[in-house]
Amino acid sequence: MMFALAGCWINGLFIKNLDNLLEHKITSRLYLYHSQQEKLEKDVSKFLNDSRALAPQIQKKLDFYQEQIKAGQLSAKKVQKEFEFWQSVANKKLENIASKHIGLLAGLNQEQQKHFFEEMEEKNQEKKEKIAKKLMERIFERFEFYFDELNEQQKKVLNEEKDFFFKRDKQRLKDAKAFQKQLKALYEENAKLAQFKKLAKKSIHELFSAERTKKHATIVHKLIEASDKQGKKNLLKKLSEFKGWIKTFQETKY
Repeated sequence: MMFALAGCWINGLFIKNLDNLLEHKITSRLYLYHSQQEKLEKDVSKFLNDSRALAPQIQKKLDFYQEQIKAGQLSAKKVQKEFEFWQSVANKKLENIASKHIGLLAGLNQEQQKHFFEEMEEKNQEKKEKIAKKLMERIFERFEFYFDELNEQQKKVLNEEKDFFFKRDKQRLKDAKAFQKQLKALYEENAKLAQFKKLAKKSIHELFSAERTKKHATIVHKLIEASDKQGKKNLLKKLSEFKGWIKTFQETKY
């Protein structure tokens, strides 16, 4: 799941440096002291090394997807089941890394808190501006990563569902602002770590709501059904690339 977020330029070098990239993703909003940075590095390495145990299962999943697409048997029901599986995996993994990340947040001093909230405000403003533009090209690009190029029927599917994507993005921005407000309240209360972890878990479950996942699965199935011969060929090729990235991930010691 984490590899699909990387974009078209992902390759073996990217996979081998996931630890550095994940650390950068976290610290891009945090001003950490040396001891905090060292702890983050250890936590990220452990998270990635533990996650390698999933590689064989993911490889089997990718093999299954290729077989089903070739046979034209990837039904809406099967796609829904797979989305539910990945939602479950994502929830567990995000809760794992978030429990470490939230520990860092809970330990920030006032100067560090100020920096973090300034970064959050900037990111939220960027999201707000993107949502205001309502550019369908943004939505197309997300799925072109898998199909290489969308045909007119696939673009029609996405255009018909544009309200879902824009509402989803608005809700995520709303959730981010609510998280920020609740986090500030915890700092003001000098809350215990358990309360910070509870907030992190709540925000993750809001990110992957069952209703949203079901709708997303329906859209993806429609896109697969609407794909032409070249589109299916591109999708199969992308799945083969995923398998290569998973193999590299499994073999890399972080």
